[in-house]
Amino acid sequence: MLANGTKDEALGKQYIKSVIIPPIAMLFSLFFAVLNMVFLTMRVMYLSITVPKVMQLVLSFALFVAIIILPLQLKNGLGSNLIANYFVKSVSKDIGNTSLGVRWLMNFQPIVYPVGKLLEGKIDLIYNFKNLQGEVIWVTKVL
Repeated sequence: MLANGTKDEALGKQYIKSVIIPPIAMLFSLFFAVLNMVFLTMRVMYLSITVPKVMQLVLSFALFVAIIILPLQLKNGLGSNLIANYFVKSVSKDIGNTSLGVRWLMNFQPIVYPVGKLLEGKIDLIYNFKNLQGEVIWVTKVL
């Protein structure tokens, strides 16, 4: 057994970390990517049209709340999956409120992925990056 107090306790804790850490890393990555995308889009909008500062703050706050709250309210295939629910309950025992973040990730990622895939198809980001790869490598070597 890998339970606490047994000789394999450390191995059991390693297994738990290997299951819990990747979703948390993915959570931070997705959250800040979406947050940057939204605020960059808003910044471009504010530069192109004149919006009062108070309205900018209200809109920014509303979008931020929408990014946080709405995915927690969604019921999609992954977030309502029995295995996913068991995982979230297990995570909540070990890391507490972070399980809300894992639930947010499981509800929001299936929405964001198709949108990103569609955008990638429109701007052909991977192909364009391959064309710039030599320049990027050169710049990183110079810096």
